[in-house]
Amino acid sequence: MTTQHTEEQEARPTCIEGRRARAYVGLRMALAVLFASCTIGACALGCKPSEEHTAESPVAEAEGEAAPAAETEAVPEGEARLEEVGPAELRALIASSPGTIVLVNMWSTWCAPCIEEFPDLVEVSNEFRSRGVAAIFVSADLQADRDGALAFLIEQGVPMPGYVKTGSDPDFIEAFDPRWSGTLPATVLFDAEREPRYFWEGVLGAEELRAAINTLLSES
Repeated sequence: MTTQHTEEQEARPTCIEGRRARAYVGLRMALAVLFASCTIGACALGCKPSEEHTAESPVAEAEGEAAPAAETEAVPEGEARLEEVGPAELRALIASSPGTIVLVNMWSTWCAPCIEEFPDLVEVSNEFRSRGVAAIFVSADLQADRDGALAFLIEQGVPMPGYVKTGSDPDFIEAFDPRWSGTLPATVLFDAEREPRYFWEGVLGAEELRAAINTLLSES
């Protein structure tokens, strides 16, 4: 907010420019907030997207800047689905995952940083799958956006099923990681004992994730 306030002061119109300049500055600030919101916490779990967001919105918003799909095998017809997971189900899913290391990512189709980082997470998790790394992607999308979420997972080549968050936000946060503020995206790496060893809020780069995975694998 400090940066935006400074920008507004610097761009304050003269008396001659009047209302038109003030409206322009306001529009610039609104757009900046919209695209930065997921990384500063405004896209916290439970935050509802605007009414104009529909199941098709992820594709519409991503045109021209869409994250390329990771190169993976196509999902067999009939297997593509989203399964609801509450706090108890998430704990059980993490505990029962076959991998030595489990990556859990919270994301949403209406969170631009989530879409930005997604291909890297899929690429790295696929790269380490044969070495015992399992990946769980949990969407925070509302009911109206779930078709779009499933379509995005299929496009990215994510192994099915996909998952979508349900239940109490505080309980879900506690099950995911108590350090989580609810900001999207968020990612946790669990070790062989299913202890949360690495935690990130905001966009996670491929190299940073690789380094963390290699560290945990070296301990196994």
